[in-house]
Amino acid sequence: MGRPVSLLAAASLIVDYVLTVAVSLAAGAASLASAFPVLSDHLLAVCLIALAVITAVNLRGIADSARVLLLPMALFVISVISVIVVGLFRSQPSATVGTHESFPAVEALGVLLVLKAFSAGCSALTGVEAIANSVPMFRRPRVRRAQHTELLLGLLLGAMLIGLSLAIRRHHVVPRGGVTLLAQLTAGAFGTGWVYYAITLVITLVLGIAANTSFGGLPVLMSLLAKDDRLPHMFALRSERPVHRWGVAALAVLAAVLLIIVSADTQRLIPLYAIGVFVGFTISQTGLVRHWISQRPGVWCPGHW
Repeated sequence: MGRPVSLLAAASLIVDYVLTVAVSLAAGAASLASAFPVLSDHLLAVCLIALAVITAVNLRGIADSARVLLLPMALFVISVISVIVVGLFRSQPSATVGTHESFPAVEALGVLLVLKAFSAGCSALTGVEAIANSVPMFRRPRVRRAQHTELLLGLLLGAMLIGLSLAIRRHHVVPRGGVTLLAQLTAGAFGTGWVYYAITLVITLVLGIAANTSFGGLPVLMSLLAKDDRLPHMFALRSERPVHRWGVAALAVLAAVLLIIVSADTQRLIPLYAIGVFVGFTISQTGLVRHWISQRPGVWCPGHW
């Protein structure tokens, strides 16, 4: 599709990586404050402290391990599915958390509201491209294993999103002050005992891991752009650890500035996802379709892709 389009995709990915850090940390802080209300007035401080810790870890060159990440991700999936199943079988919520706040409708159904809903949906899709980026690291047959992994991810994502939506509708969950919707669903399913706090901590941990993934992706992307003379060459340098120290530092600074501008408010960050996710995904899918059309064999079917 040409160099200009490729650079546009790279630019959208940079936006997406920075947003992933900011949104993950802001959502993690909000989740933590749902269980510990004393943190509600210090969300920005919590985000910046977490960002400093993640940055320090990545500057030391501690690489992610799939085996290490497997446990918290498995706990997260089990926790969310448990909240959905138990919540759907309850006739009424076990407990209610948060303060009552009125959120009057101030906007009619129009283009702007549809775009807001679209950007919120995009936030659920970001990250699925990580499997495509990691195909070379799969065991043979790489493509088939990656396809199965992507399919499993889609099934889990769809099941959790639809399940949470049904639980929200069943118990008429609405935004309340000081807590997230997921915290309300957790309290409604299990009450406010130790299970509520355990699930909240698991969710916070997984969101921290989500923020950390950008530190593995963006510095590499910036190094490739630097080698192509599209960014200062210092981003291509690797320290003795070895890590792309300048890329890690740049990501940390950009995420910190973004968090400060929006005061760590997740709702103000989500609409920006439409930039990185929609542009990048549209370009990649268009490129794939053009590739299939130009390379397709005599019979064009999924078995020949």
